[in-house]
Amino acid sequence: MAFIVAVFLTFTFKFKVVVDDDEANIDLFFTKIFNIRLDVDELIKRFTQSKHREGGFSFYETFENIKKVFESRSFIKDILSYVVIKEIQIVDKLKVQDSFYKQFVDVFNWTTLSFVQRYLRENVKEVHKEEYIVLENFRENVARVNIYCIGEIKLVNIIMSILKNIREIPTIIKRFI
Repeated sequence: MAFIVAVFLTFTFKFKVVVDDDEANIDLFFTKIFNIRLDVDELIKRFTQSKHREGGFSFYETFENIKKVFESRSFIKDILSYVVIKEIQIVDKLKVQDSFYKQFVDVFNWTTLSFVQRYLRENVKEVHKEEYIVLENFRENVARVNIYCIGEIKLVNIIMSILKNIREIPTIIKRFI
C-alpha cells in the first residue's frame, strides 16, 4: 500500500504551451500511470469571455479575472517555485519600416526578453534549455510572439502548495467559478 501511495505522489504533470502564428495551444499531460491529455484552451477562453454574453469578449471581465489572479499570486508563486521547465523558446517577430525606430524597438524587445528570462530564473525551480530570439517579421506589419514551452511539476509539490495556502484555496475556487 505504501508503494502505491509513493508512486501516486511522484506522479508528474507535464505541460506544453505552444503559441505561434497559426494556433495557441496549452496542454496538460498526465504521465506515469495514465496517458491523458487535457486541453486548457477552453479554460483560457472562459477566462476572457463575458459571462453575460454568450461567446462575447469583455475587457471588463478579462481585467477582473486578471485582478483575481493577482490577488492569488502567493499560491501561483508557490506553484511556480516547484515547476521545472525542460525547454522554452520565445521568438519575437516584428516589422518596422523606419530604420531609426527599428533600433529602439529592437532594444525594447531584447530588454523585455531579458526581463522574462530573469523572472523565470528567479521564480521557477529549474530552467534547462532556454532560447530567446528577435526576428524581423517579413510576412505582416504586426508584432507577434511565438512561445514554445515544456515543463513539469510533481503531484506532491502541488499538494504541498495547496496545504501551504489552504486558507486561500476556497477563495480562489470561489473567484473562478
